[in-house]
Order: sequence, then structure tokens, then C-alpha cells
Amino acid sequence: MTSASTVGLPEDKAYIAHHFNCPTCCAAGRSAGKQARCAAGVQLWDAYRAVIRARIRAERAATATNSERIR
Repeated sequence: MTSASTVGLPEDKAYIAHHFNCPTCCAAGRSAGKQARCAAGVQLWDAYRAVIRARIRAERAATATNSERIR
């Protein structure tokens, strides 16, 4: 489990601003992968997910580094 947060990041703000003004992306968010986002929404969503993945990798690396120090 991770505590990575994207709140306040530009990618988060951009996606949220688009999402709540786009019926297609709102529906996609509720459909559990059964409906596609619009073209702009896909780009914003991919950027948002990339930030999440980077945050998780950074957290895991920091945890591993801290574990090594404890040994």
C-alpha cells in the first residue's frame, strides 16, 4: 500500500478540471474500464497515472534505502 498523493500536482489539477467538465470522461470513470475516455482525457489520464507510478516507485526506493540503513 502506498501513501503517494497527487493532490495539488499539475497533472492532478489538469485531469480533474477536464474530467468534471467532460461527460465522456465522467462516464468512463464510473464504468470500471468499460467505456473509453475522450482523446484529451486519455492524454491527461495517462499523464496523471505516470505521476502516480513515479511516486510509488520513489516511495518504494526510499523504503528500501531506509531498510538497508537499519540492517
